[in-house]
Amino acid sequence: MIEERLASATDLRPSSAFLVIALVLLLVGAKVACAPLIDAGEDPSALRRELAPLPAYDLEDAQGRTLARFLERYDVECSPRSLWQAHTPELLTQQLSAAIGGALAPADLLERLLPGMQSGVLRARDLPLSAVQALAVRKYIEQEKIEGFWVERDTQRGAFLMAWAPTTLLSPEQRARHGHKRMAAWWSQFHKGLLEALYPGEFEELWADQKAWQKRRTAVWNELMPRGHCVVLENLTPDVVLELDRTLRREGVTPLQMRIRATRERAYPQQHWPVLGDWGFPAGSTGTEQVARVGLERSADRLLGLPAFAWIEKGRGSYEYWRHKAAGYRARPYFRHSEVGDPPARVRTTLDLDLQRVMRAELGRVLDKHEPALAMAIALDLESGDVLAVDGVSRYGFANFLPLFHSFTPGSTFKVVTMACGLESGSVRPEDPFDVGHGAYPLTVGGKSRTIREADGSMAKGRVSAAQCLAYSSNAGMAQVSLRIDDVWFRERLVRLGYGARPGTGLGPESPGNLPPLERGHWTRLYTQASIGFGHNLEVTLWQHASALATILRGGRRCVPRLLASVEQDGRREPIAGPEFDPARDQLLSSQTSAQVREMMVLGAREGTGRLVCGPREDLWLASKTGTAEKVEGEMCVHAYGAALDRASRQGRGLTAVEYRAVKAAGRAHQKSCYTSSMALLGRRVDGEREVLVLVVVDDPTKGGHYGSSVAGPAALAILDEALGATRRGEKVELPDFGVFAATELAERNPFEQPWKEALR
Repeated sequence: MIEERLASATDLRPSSAFLVIALVLLLVGAKVACAPLIDAGEDPSALRRELAPLPAYDLEDAQGRTLARFLERYDVECSPRSLWQAHTPELLTQQLSAAIGGALAPADLLERLLPGMQSGVLRARDLPLSAVQALAVRKYIEQEKIEGFWVERDTQRGAFLMAWAPTTLLSPEQRARHGHKRMAAWWSQFHKGLLEALYPGEFEELWADQKAWQKRRTAVWNELMPRGHCVVLENLTPDVVLELDRTLRREGVTPLQMRIRATRERAYPQQHWPVLGDWGFPAGSTGTEQVARVGLERSADRLLGLPAFAWIEKGRGSYEYWRHKAAGYRARPYFRHSEVGDPPARVRTTLDLDLQRVMRAELGRVLDKHEPALAMAIALDLESGDVLAVDGVSRYGFANFLPLFHSFTPGSTFKVVTMACGLESGSVRPEDPFDVGHGAYPLTVGGKSRTIREADGSMAKGRVSAAQCLAYSSNAGMAQVSLRIDDVWFRERLVRLGYGARPGTGLGPESPGNLPPLERGHWTRLYTQASIGFGHNLEVTLWQHASALATILRGGRRCVPRLLASVEQDGRREPIAGPEFDPARDQLLSSQTSAQVREMMVLGAREGTGRLVCGPREDLWLASKTGTAEKVEGEMCVHAYGAALDRASRQGRGLTAVEYRAVKAAGRAHQKSCYTSSMALLGRRVDGEREVLVLVVVDDPTKGGHYGSSVAGPAALAILDEALGATRRGEKVELPDFGVFAATELAERNPFEQPWKEALR
């Protein structure tokens, strides 16, 4: 196959290959070994020096496995307008096909070398002829007996077009009939006659003014040959490069006509996950050098530009040669000197390649089974804040990295945050009793009331403790907890936890989410604060929410998730230090508050809403919080938004403001209800200390249920199992028997979690 013959995208050749192949290209056919070196006193104007590209960094995972690096590649570029004024299509394509081992037949090569040709014919569509011009051109063709060039009628525009068959018009037989051996001489004669037919009134004047003549001749030729540049072959292997170079030299093809271009491309040998980002040309750029645009590529590129990493060597490879031309002979290169550039720096990330693969597989299963608009997940080492894996998948063409850009209603997983704020503010204690009613609770503030409803079959009935409010996911209980907190203190603490602001990761576009301002018309205690208490009336991103949950669960110390661990070059390795801990700034909650919340989440995993996911595990200590948020009227369903975005994208544009408002106004018209299903799961091995937090969010599932425990739960547990070593690449690892946790009698009343429902009055 052509790809097998020409491509080498997965061959991780050493960086010096770029230099070696380029050097051979210059020396092939020159018999360097036998050529005498030129004395240093020779004409310095004959000395040439070529530079390899600047060495760039490699990205690797936490175990040192390559995630991204540059590969050298060779492409063949062509200027059809220049090439076919000097060469014969039939003969040259035969030689080129042989040079690439027959990977492309001459006819296939010709199609690439003559872009725009259809069924062997090129048409000058942008140079319509009048009837008079068409008649004159036909007369010229008949008189000169020219084959392969004709005039045809353009019925749509009511004009005439020139059409030609390059293999016929440029054939050796055609030239011979007109007394020419060289292509250039034949073209000169042909163009002179054609321009005389097209512009009879101007011809004498044009012919007398060579500058004007050349300008008009070029304009007509550019219409006959509509493309000035094309890429003919890509990703050539070294053996093909050398043979092709010999052929081009032998056939006298100049670099202006066709050249082998040495370049490089960013390769992702494991898999190109969205978090890695990419390299490309900046918007509006006319340069030829690609830059790191988004993701870890962008973060690493900026990191290496800091003064702290000025020690990294960035010497470019080079080679020097003398280029001499004896009278009557083509110029030939003679090798003088070469240098190998510095090896690229290796930027080690915190990612675990195997865990990243398992996470992608689990999110893919969620996408297939539940058909959501999108699914996201992140796994954090709780103590260090290292991001072990992070990913997002979607059925739609969302351009930005979902964990940073997609905002959603968190639902019941936010109850962890509310409870932490209640405990920290001194407004509530774990044992405090709350009356949550029996499925519906009338909440009254300042003489106004609303009804807060629990999920059908909820375990939370009558009087329950604050701890049980969180473990059993009581909406009424958590609304009451939130109302005990001073509103100014509550919102300020949410801001310090990272909500309502872009996290500033440097990975690319980020969403701040939506945290209502503490202003009249935006924030009321009965509606805003009470709803925030059980995870509504605000929007968060996966990154924000995971960071806040990790902060709460690791002793109240601010967690800033990090992805870059160290930089290494030539044996020197420098760790990438995070921000220095400042107690006044970074101790957001007390260790006591953290411990109390953890105990409540353990209760949730043992006998609360997470029990069916966590079950009795002999090998793992688990703490959980599930979430199932039904979108309220006016809240946009992601399926509707994604479908509208894709329709616009197929038309080559973005979504207009009018279209966006229409989708938002439609709300959940495409289905009865829309949900966001999620699960936060903290765990460690019972014989270990390392703790990992996993957060999975599934937005707008449409099949197979919508409860957080059943939609997001299995994926969260599978990811946690892999992170803690209970599985290896998704396969179960047998561990010793450590006994089981027992569930209380109350737990038997919770066969499944159902979404909360509320009614306003």
